[in-house]
Amino acid sequence: RMDARVNTDADTDSSNADANSLFFGCMFKHVQATTRRGCHRAALECAKLATSLDRSDPRGFLCALDYFALRCGEEDWLLDFADGFEDDTMGGAGGGLLSHP
Repeated sequence: RMDARVNTDADTDSSNADANSLFFGCMFKHVQATTRRGCHRAALECAKLATSLDRSDPRGFLCALDYFALRCGEEDWLLDFADGFEDDTMGGAGGGLLSHP
């Protein structure tokens, strides 16, 4: 039986770090495959899920979220996400998408 839970804080639990890395790696490959087929909405939703599970963005989903959102006509969501991202990171103390590593 496989454990379907995803640990969102991989740094504190090293036993789940490999499972999390594998999950995010598979999710990233899936996002790449769906966008290659022209399914930008599906790629956006998968990238949103991965970003919501781990805000540290271990695979670089943030670099593609804007592309997917624009390709499927979700400009309003993208603007809301960019505004909300600043509030979520660093407690609203000057963080944002531009300061994300």
